[in-house]
Amino acid sequence: MKKQCILIVLCLISFSSFAQTEKAKLTNNPTGKAKKIELTTEQRKKLTKIDRAHKAERSAVDNDPKLSPEEKKIKIRKLQDEKIARMRKVITDEQWIEFNSDKPTQP
Repeated sequence: MKKQCILIVLCLISFSSFAQTEKAKLTNNPTGKAKKIELTTEQRKKLTKIDRAHKAERSAVDNDPKLSPEEKKIKIRKLQDEKIARMRKVITDEQWIEFNSDKPTQP
């Protein structure tokens, strides 16, 4: 019984450690694709700030009971376009091309 308890505790500790490591990877990766392109420290800081502001704005729209689903969709699209415009000002043309390289081209 004692061995089983120790084994369970070790498993929980391992899982907790793994989860924290994965969370750290995500929080250090503001755009979700930042590992794909080389970013300077300054770019990473600016993109993190942009991402956090976008999430707050998006949350405000999502939680606004006065907006209809269609209005929310329009506002969210506008927020996404604004986020992309702000990101575009931070990264170089080469980085932008690489950032978008895995997106399928539209016909």
